Amino acid sequence: MAGVIVKFDKLHYKFTSDLVVPVSGELMASRWAYEALAVNQFVNNAYQKPLFEIEKLESNINYDMQFLLPALVQETEDAMAMQEDGTRTQELTAKLRIIEHGLSNIRLTTPVPYSGLMDPDQFSVSGGNELVDWLNKYRSALRVHRDRLTREKDVLIDSLMHEAGGLDEYIQLKRSRYNEKLAQLVLNRNDLHKIIKKKDQLLRKMDPVFMDPFNRQGRAHFFASSKILGQKHVPTLYFNLGVIWIMTIILYVLLRDSILQKVVNFSGSRLKKRASEK
Repeated sequence: MAGVIVKFDKLHYKFTSDLVVPVSGELMASRWAYEALAVNQFVNNAYQKPLFEIEKLESNINYDMQFLLPALVQETEDAMAMQEDGTRTQELTAKLRIIEHGLSNIRLTTPVPYSGLMDPDQFSVSGGNELVDWLNKYRSALRVHRDRLTREKDVLIDSLMHEAGGLDEYIQLKRSRYNEKLAQLVLNRNDLHKIIKKKDQLLRKMDPVFMDPFNRQGRAHFFASSKILGQKHVPTLYFNLGVIWIMTIILYVLLRDSILQKVVNFSGSRLKKRASEK
């Protein structure tokens, strides 16, 4: 009510969440409206819209290559050291959970062929070395994929410049349609931590607007470009508008039938009855 804006992941630990917007935020109509406006303006402006999908793929590749894979290599090497030490079974189990979760987050490959190693009874130094070798080879393959994607993006930009009428016109299009401050917001550029480790998980903080949600019941991190319902991706604009309409209808029914007043009166009568019985 005071107009202060605080990131959802900076709230008190009992109310915050690093994977999805916390329930306290989901109940705010302004949260749904603000996210819908910000995401739609970034994703669908005339400059960004043709580039969004290729930049999303580029962002996911860069995250895996620069942050997730090196973190998994480090976690695996730590787990091998614990296995050789043989005295920290509980910590090893937690470390293997982190690795297993991180491997499941690699989106640009077939399933990792080392899932059986995540059992503390089956994990070994030799298996850990095989996993590290696989991660390094996969990282090298990602570099090749990124270079190819960069060439495709250059071709796309050349075609967009031609459609706009030349370089100057294309630059003018970006100046008039692309909002740098908004981009900093939805790409989380002011946060130095691109990946964090929390509750036995490696969590992505880089480019939230390019990141797909993990929840398939419609919940997602803030500034997600789409929400997932079952197997269907719903653009954030339409999903959030639907939520706002549902909230409006519920509030209308509550006010029309004086349900809130009835709840207050019922609770008051119960309290008076308990007081009289004492």
